[in-house]
Amino acid sequence: MKILYSILLLVFLVASSKAQYNNVWIFGEKAGLDFNTSSASAMTSGIIAFEACASICNSRGELLFYTDGFYVRDRQDNIMPNGNNLPRFDSGKNHTYSTSQGALAIPVPGDTNRFYIFSMGQIDASLESPYFGKLYYSIVDMRLNNGMGDVEPGIKGILLDTFLTEQMGAVSGPDCSTWLIVASRTGHFKAYSITPAGIIEPPVLSERVANIYKLSDHVGYMDISRNGTKLVMATGGNLSVYQLDIETGKVSHFIAIEGFGNYYGTAFSPDETKLYASGVNGIEQFDLSNWDSIAIAKSRFVVSIQPDTRWGMRLGPDGKIYISNILKSYLSVIHKPDQKGAACTFEQLGLKLKENTGSNIGLPNHPVIITRRKVTKVLYDTIFCIQQKRLSAWDISGEHYLWDDSSTGSHRLVRHTGIYWVRYQVTTPCLPEYRTDTFKVYFDSSVRYVYTTMQDTGLCTTDILTLRASRPGANSYTWEDGSDGYERKVNRPGNYHLEYQIDSACRYYVDSFRIHYPKADPRVSFEADTLVCIGQTLNFNNTSAQAFNQFEWRENDSMMTKKRHWSPTYRRAGNYLIRLTGSIGGKCFDTMDKMIHVDPVQEPSFRLERDSLCQGDMIVVHQKMDLLTLSHIHWDLGDGNRLSTIAPELRHAYNKAGKMRLRMEVDFRACPSSSYQQELFVESAPIVDLGTDASLCGGTQGILLRNRMKRSSGENYQWSTGDTGTTLNVYAQGHYQLEARSAHLGCLGSSTIHIGKDCHINIPNAFSPNGDGYNDYFFPRQLLSSGVVRFHMEIFNRWGILLFATDDLDGRGWDGYYNGQLQPAGIYIYNISAQLQDRPEVYKGNVTLLR
Repeated sequence: MKILYSILLLVFLVASSKAQYNNVWIFGEKAGLDFNTSSASAMTSGIIAFEACASICNSRGELLFYTDGFYVRDRQDNIMPNGNNLPRFDSGKNHTYSTSQGALAIPVPGDTNRFYIFSMGQIDASLESPYFGKLYYSIVDMRLNNGMGDVEPGIKGILLDTFLTEQMGAVSGPDCSTWLIVASRTGHFKAYSITPAGIIEPPVLSERVANIYKLSDHVGYMDISRNGTKLVMATGGNLSVYQLDIETGKVSHFIAIEGFGNYYGTAFSPDETKLYASGVNGIEQFDLSNWDSIAIAKSRFVVSIQPDTRWGMRLGPDGKIYISNILKSYLSVIHKPDQKGAACTFEQLGLKLKENTGSNIGLPNHPVIITRRKVTKVLYDTIFCIQQKRLSAWDISGEHYLWDDSSTGSHRLVRHTGIYWVRYQVTTPCLPEYRTDTFKVYFDSSVRYVYTTMQDTGLCTTDILTLRASRPGANSYTWEDGSDGYERKVNRPGNYHLEYQIDSACRYYVDSFRIHYPKADPRVSFEADTLVCIGQTLNFNNTSAQAFNQFEWRENDSMMTKKRHWSPTYRRAGNYLIRLTGSIGGKCFDTMDKMIHVDPVQEPSFRLERDSLCQGDMIVVHQKMDLLTLSHIHWDLGDGNRLSTIAPELRHAYNKAGKMRLRMEVDFRACPSSSYQQELFVESAPIVDLGTDASLCGGTQGILLRNRMKRSSGENYQWSTGDTGTTLNVYAQGHYQLEARSAHLGCLGSSTIHIGKDCHINIPNAFSPNGDGYNDYFFPRQLLSSGVVRFHMEIFNRWGILLFATDDLDGRGWDGYYNGQLQPAGIYIYNISAQLQDRPEVYKGNVTLLR
């Protein structure tokens, strides 16, 4: 008989345990939480702890004691008689007070009365403190001090290790043991096995502790998931996630989550699929469903960006995660940490602490609950040239053995190929262990020589085929090229063969392999629109080569369907990376990616800086939509002007007065068009006309200036001389201006007149061609022909179009028409040149056409 190989599978199932060592938390400034009630309730304590703190209860959830690593207090908040300066620091000062996880309390395995307290020295800015990174332990015996507990004098402040970081955690191990896990500054994890016999040295070493090269890397939290399969450590700016083997204490499969923030607190969700981290930038969630660094980094969800945490965070026995708050009288709470994204339900002020108590940075380190286990061992055995096999349980020191045929005892004799099992119980120092051993047995005593021919086809040119012997367990294997081994990998077509001997008295084998490969690889492809509106259905038409027979559609790295074609309806806006992977028999693979953009439905809107303005003033309109989802914005400005633009703001001056209705109609690039409108009031400016320039002839009489237009109610007048009356008498040459402001918005209208030294030309600044016989024409008036020998006048609109021109000295002037059409009210430009008897003169200015 030869045993070819044995495979050991260990399956751990946490049984329902009544031990409630974690049901009372003591932390911060005389604060505490009691989880023995229907919901966590605040309580008071005697602790003053900045970071390091730990508390522990008995199996019924009753508080026994708590510690900050330096002091230990009993359940009545008194320092135990021997409970001062647990690490025996030479300075006498508390050097665990500001250690991230400077205190940890765990039961002594197999003893319900005694407990370990581990104390870790804190970091300093220079990394040269004589206490930094030193780990001490003490033992508390609850039978001392009349049942209130005290530190055993002979087991206090015992140095266990040095040169460590501030992270420390513990988890239940095999056979009633506990793993104490710390991180060495030399670059690896250390796992100390704590058994009923004591702390086992040396520790189990695991390589790769990430980022411990600067001061901030030594602080932060280490957390271990509920069932002990995952471990996370915050090291300054990064998170390091690992898988943990609680049978061996080994930490492996390192993944770094880098570059998002300065992390400190860490916590796993109860189902281990989510990781939470807190720090100076807030609280973040990562999805661990896919053990891949890129997928984990992409899954980052910002739970809270408020600077509302003091960083410490812990999973409570009620399945919620609690976070220390910058408002010390509160703790923040994540109510449903198993849920993804915002469904985790974060509450900033989630739990109010007792009056006159508060939280600091740290929350209590987890004690260890030793759990009952079920262990399954699967063993393979192949027997040659014999008729029976004696099977033995993996552990023959147990009791209550029961085999699949109802026989008892630790051994059984079998004579046929098949699967057999035995169940039994093994007593450990803490809890009984239930084991099941399964045996797969194969008897073989057939012919001596066996020839086997096998054919295989590579599905793609890069496919590596594994040629494997048809029977395992030979003494030696010899391939046609002289190589040995049970299997061989090939990537070329051809004929291969393998010779081997199972047993000199039983059987020999010759296996032949005929290998074929295709000439070219097929390709995967699909067709689909890349832009849709939310709520629409997209059709992904699979156009892959016919050779593919298996497909997988993924959306942002999440598997969606394995159908050939896919038609999802998108109910959330965003960008989606669609990947189609095709395979031929699960061996030859090809992929294609396409980015899909799903636009949200937006209600058009804009904001006006003000809802009223003066005629001629500029208004700025701010639109509030995501410009990337728009194709056009059509504006109707209410005054006859229309335009299209997708700029974030619009500027427009209104030359018309009255109520304006601004309307925007938005064409989205994917979603249906929509519109929005808002009213705006444009107040007209007062119209001021002081008439044409005049001359003081001889200076014996003054000139009375007044606004020739009707004054509106409430208008305020201001002359350039400082006068505020409706008229002004002038007796000197010069420029005179009248400003009028409206009563509501203070809109400004003005007119300026020049009083000259003689009396040749007088040019008005407004006229009203309405046929009433007054000011129906624009023409220099008053002694126009006195001293004028040549005259030319041109009238332009504001776009520079010549509307009127004349050389007549005695004509009527411009009547406000152009090409037979009366021009709109507004401002027009004139150029006048005149030759006086003694000099030429040129006049340029504006005239207002009134209606």
